[in-house]
Amino acid sequence: MSLTLGLRADRPKFNTTPSFNPAVQAARGLSTTAIPSETVTWEPRAGFNWDINGTGKQQLRGGVGMFQGRTPFVWISNNYGNTGVEQVLLGCLKSSGCAVPAFNPDGTT
Repeated sequence: MSLTLGLRADRPKFNTTPSFNPAVQAARGLSTTAIPSETVTWEPRAGFNWDINGTGKQQLRGGVGMFQGRTPFVWISNNYGNTGVEQVLLGCLKSSGCAVPAFNPDGTT
């Protein structure tokens, strides 16, 4: 029987912070510049392989450990893009008398 032991360490790294939005700070008391903790997560694991008859034809394998998925960075990236500073939504209804902006498919202008 062979026994395999392992230890995995994951540490997310954030090189920048989201933009600060003073309106959110005033309204909710929360800063839009906050990022998740960059602490290391330790994941121990162990596995075994037992050659039942010693012939290599019948083997029993198994393992146990702490496993986690990759950090869902899309949730974090949404915080960078949706602070209310980089993007602004323009809503315009004809009934309110506001002029609807003309559509321009040229993204370079």
